[in-house]
Amino acid sequence: MWKSRIYVIGTIPGLVLIGILLSLPQALASQSASSMMTMANSCSPGSGSMESMTGLTGKDSTNSFVQNTTTANYRLTLVIGPPETMLAMCQVTGSAISGEVMVSGRMTDPSPMSMHGTIYHLELHIYHIKTGATVVLPIHQITITITNSSGLSRDVPIAEMFGVQDGVTDLHYGNNVQLTSGSYIVSVNVGGEMASFSTNMSGAT
Repeated sequence: MWKSRIYVIGTIPGLVLIGILLSLPQALASQSASSMMTMANSCSPGSGSMESMTGLTGKDSTNSFVQNTTTANYRLTLVIGPPETMLAMCQVTGSAISGEVMVSGRMTDPSPMSMHGTIYHLELHIYHIKTGATVVLPIHQITITITNSSGLSRDVPIAEMFGVQDGVTDLHYGNNVQLTSGSYIVSVNVGGEMASFSTNMSGAT
């Protein structure tokens, strides 16, 4: 049986940062009671909360892009790196040493969009600008938009997750995406606060 402990990470105006630590294999943890309900159902037939990430086509990324910026209340870190193996909570065992544990949202398989380009895992980490604590927000309060050099934009479906080995402090938002070579602007809206990142994915084909 899982045991939990509720704790307050910190506060900012209008927001209380609350987490729930769980006694799971490898000391894994999720961040909210509603998220736990999502994960508990994710292995049930017809739940529709996850898509299989096996059999991805296209070139896999081997390099990671990391960039930081700030807003009034948040420190934001964008990481674009190799595609990740996605796990439901019920799939996590003591032998799991890598991958991302889904908390809420939906992972997408980018391969049907095009056979060209490189598959990346894009993740946005949100921290309290003063305390450095990981910030938890509902996924509907987060948007990530990728715009290429031609001005074409697309929204990234938001999924909430954390790394198997890192646990609760690694909570972040994003998805797997497929990008071709070129320059991109990644625009984010986090709880009404906006920021942007610039990157050149020269290794994508």
